[in-house]
Amino acid sequence: MRKNQLDARHKALGAALQGGPYNNMEVPWAYSTDAFDEVAATRTRVALFDVTAILTAHLSGPDAVRVVDHLVSGDCAAMKPGSAIVTSELNDAGHIVDDMVVQRVSETEFRLCHGSGATPDNLRESAKGLDVNIHWDDNLHLLAVQGPRTLALLQPHCSIELAPIKWFGHAEAELFGRKVRVFRGGFTGEDGFEIACDGADVVHLWDAITEAGQAFGLMAGSWGALNALRIESGLLFFPLDMPESDTTPWEVGFGWSISNKAADF
Repeated sequence: MRKNQLDARHKALGAALQGGPYNNMEVPWAYSTDAFDEVAATRTRVALFDVTAILTAHLSGPDAVRVVDHLVSGDCAAMKPGSAIVTSELNDAGHIVDDMVVQRVSETEFRLCHGSGATPDNLRESAKGLDVNIHWDDNLHLLAVQGPRTLALLQPHCSIELAPIKWFGHAEAELFGRKVRVFRGGFTGEDGFEIACDGADVVHLWDAITEAGQAFGLMAGSWGALNALRIESGLLFFPLDMPESDTTPWEVGFGWSISNKAADF
């Protein structure tokens, strides 16, 4: 089992961790608070979610862009550093085998945030014979601050201006005195930021955000609330929305994720 440094915080909130692991990590499927109150807080104020169970692979090296472009259907070669895309990972039959957000960190570095599908095997296959280093970072923790009051909550405690970061943009920063990467986006349909940090810093950040958030009506959000929010917003999640394992992107309104790029994928 992968270790989540926030387990004690989740249990203090009455978390039901017995709902089964996701990506080999226990997640807070429910808190003692009402999930629909957590949804309302996200829609009208601000909520804090722990989404560390999402897997993150780091790619670096001269051939990193070739590997990512082969793995997914989006045009990753056209991405600029500091940008990100949502894209499809397909098998040879054109069926979705994982969902993914691709972040370009630099000309030779990418970060892939993916679900529980075939990415590990497919990524290794795409990298065969190429000059690239692949590293899954189990120490990386990921928080999501979501809702219309997110910017007002985070900005006074951040070293960079957050408002100019466009949707799906990301940048390095210091937040509450800790080094992080902030990513504008999320899985709720609301404005917000995902915060990637070291496992040694995540408890400090969780507590600091929680304390500062009291003035904004912040609630901690469970995965049950997160699932309701993303369904309301029409956001897909592999494999819950394509459980038959033979779903093409066009069948679920995801055809826009298929690029007309010439590269093989």
